[in-house]
Formats: sequence, C-alpha cells, structure tokens
Amino acid sequence: MSSFSERLQRSLAASGLKQTDIAEATGISKAAISSYLSGKYEPKQGNIYKLAEALRISPGLLLGAWEKDGNRIGVAEEGAEGTAEEDFYFEFTVLDNTMSPLLLPGDILRVQRQLSVPDGALAVVRVGGEEPMVRRLSRLSTGLIISTYNIGGIPSTGYSSSEIESLPVEILGRVVEMRRAF
Repeated sequence: MSSFSERLQRSLAASGLKQTDIAEATGISKAAISSYLSGKYEPKQGNIYKLAEALRISPGLLLGAWEKDGNRIGVAEEGAEGTAEEDFYFEFTVLDNTMSPLLLPGDILRVQRQLSVPDGALAVVRVGGEEPMVRRLSRLSTGLIISTYNIGGIPSTGYSSSEIESLPVEILGRVVEMRRAF
C-alpha cells in the first residue's frame, strides 16, 4: 500500500499544479504541504478535503480507499471496460467514429481518472447522465466547449458554468494512451 505522501505526489503531478498553487487554493501553508509531500506529517481530515478539492480529485484517492495489498482496486466507469490499474486508470473502448481519424471504433483508450483536464486534452466525459464519450475539452472563462474531431460529425457544444452543474457535465478522466488492433 502506498503512503499518503506518494498518493499526494502522484495527484499533484497529474494535476499540473505546483505546491504554491495548492497552498493558495487551500489556505494551507507551503511548509505544511511540503511536510505532507515529504512524508514527515499527514494532514488532518479537513486538510485532506481541501487538498482533494484543489486537486479536483476524490478524497478517497488521497486516503488510499482504492488500494489493497499494494494494488489499486475499483470498478470501471459505466460504458468503460477493464479495471482500475496502478495509477487509477481505466480502459474505455471507442464505440463510434466521432473522433476519427484520430480515434476509430474499437480503439482501446487508457484513461487516468481525474475530475479536471488541461485545456485541449482528450477526456472521457458524461453529459446529463448519458453514456460516457470521448471528446476534446476547451475551457472558457464562462464554461466549457466539448468537441469532436470528425468534421462531418457532431458539432462542438458549449456549456455554461450553470449548465455544467445542472446537467451535469462530468469529466471522468483524461485519455493518456490509445491501443489499436490491426
């Protein structure tokens, strides 16, 4: 089983944020965050929730809730195939051609579970409780644009901050790898 500091280091690296960003977002001192990352101290429950919110992950990821005997365990998201792996990944099979020519039906994607992705990244998203889908995400100050690669396919859709909350628009994870059978 990994330590809290290892889980925090992995989550911080995946988020693309720096220690100073987390300190500003949480109100936790940089020195305290350094001591959490080094393994010298572990935060109390309130700070774990603050860290998770700033990193846009579940507190369970920081607490090791999906670990057992050194391996992470968990159930893949709806519409995804496979199981959670070493760093909270799941596999997702592309079912349509909305992302062609980049992704084709049958391609298997490795997706890192995270609630936020960098601007322009490919992500598995779910809108309004429908089946998950792969889309390119672009952030705006007022919301989010979800787009396909297929020019003749589904047009890009913009969602305001209030629509993201009310529908909801959920980011299940960031696509980090693709596998294709020939």
